[in-house]
Amino acid sequence: MSAPVWLVTRRDEVAEPFRSAGQEVRQMHGLLDLLRQTGHPRVIAVDAADIDLLMGDAAFKVQRQFPQALLVALRDTPGSTGPLPEGVDEVLEPESGWVSGVRRLGSELETLSTFGWNGKSEVLRSLASQVQQAGPSEISVLITGESGTGKELVARALHRSSPRSAGPFVAVNTGAIPESLLESELFGHERGAFTGAAGQRKGIFESAKGGTVFLDEVGDMPLATQVKLLRVLEARTFRRLGSTAELEADVRVISATHRDLAQLESAGTFRRDLFYRLSAVTLRVAALRDRPSDVLPLLTSFWEHLPGALKPPAEMTPGAVRRLRAYAWPGNVRELRNFAEASAVAVSGQPLTEEHVLQYIQRQGSSDRLLPVPVGVRTDGNERELLFGAVWHLGKQIQELRTLVEERLPARNGESAALRPPAASIADAERRAIESALLETGGNRREAARRLRIGERTLYRKIREYGLK
Repeated sequence: MSAPVWLVTRRDEVAEPFRSAGQEVRQMHGLLDLLRQTGHPRVIAVDAADIDLLMGDAAFKVQRQFPQALLVALRDTPGSTGPLPEGVDEVLEPESGWVSGVRRLGSELETLSTFGWNGKSEVLRSLASQVQQAGPSEISVLITGESGTGKELVARALHRSSPRSAGPFVAVNTGAIPESLLESELFGHERGAFTGAAGQRKGIFESAKGGTVFLDEVGDMPLATQVKLLRVLEARTFRRLGSTAELEADVRVISATHRDLAQLESAGTFRRDLFYRLSAVTLRVAALRDRPSDVLPLLTSFWEHLPGALKPPAEMTPGAVRRLRAYAWPGNVRELRNFAEASAVAVSGQPLTEEHVLQYIQRQGSSDRLLPVPVGVRTDGNERELLFGAVWHLGKQIQELRTLVEERLPARNGESAALRPPAASIADAERRAIESALLETGGNRREAARRLRIGERTLYRKIREYGLK
């Protein structure tokens, strides 16, 4: 691991095993000392005796300042059952395994950096390890995962890890090309092979000679083309359309799909023999909602590569960090990239707040699967917080709906009045939500505002308006 370990501890006996093992250590004696540091650490390890420093929003401040670093808690005894601070990525125990554990984590992060992947989650590090194992072989690899998770990046990493890395990497989305043109795209054609074939054309299997062919969305490939692809994989030869000459398929085939090929095979729309040929090794790319610790590294990277006219946020509040990590990101990395650009336009160099993130989430729709769920809190606390916010924002939406109805349906013979929700019920719902939030938080208005997902000023105004104390 080239970068030193940043070790937050007041105890020299904690740092000594690292130094004795030849590990470069940058020791600091508190959180403020850590936050004043500059550089790009791979691992920030916090001593068990100082773990209380990361309570509250402190861990998110560290995550915000060092998004690519793994925040690791060092526990004194194996099997310790204390609560893990929100935002901590890993736990290492016992003391005898600290040095080896940190070295392992550093090596895994180094692999991610080598591949050019932005992230640090355990599932991403595990995927990188699998790529390292499968890359040097000639075996066919099937990459699965939802749309937008970055399957082509995995395919490119496999190519760079292989003996064919000096050869071309040619990608084609087999689901985006009409069936009548797909065979020509894959295998090429001779002049006159079909109407419009004015000359000879090489397909990707010929263009990628000595390299890798990446077949994206292979689950959408027509059955007729599947038969020809199977022949290529078995015989290692192919023919251009309109030709009888056999050409060598000197390529490695990597494929990807967001669909379940086993189900397609059962339905008769995907050949079983081709499925087995393509999936000698299967790698799965996890959805972004299953690896929340990758959100900040990815987002930071997207902001760093914005067009010159756009200014990324100057900073992120802990509430914004919490919401970003908790959101489901149904569009995965592709959606996060869009958010990076949209947020830069919205804040234009100003801090990104929790309200900004909530506005984005609310625009994406009200489906339950998109509902942001706070992480690192007890389930009953989650439910109360969601209920508080839901009641508050439901009242706001009812008010907006009432205004819309009044604008679109002017009063006539009392018809629109029947459609209007009673104003008193909205005020009562808001008042009850505020009272409950204040009761749950012991009167902590800042925390109550966070749970209600509103600004503190709004909460103070409502407290005065409803005569609450």
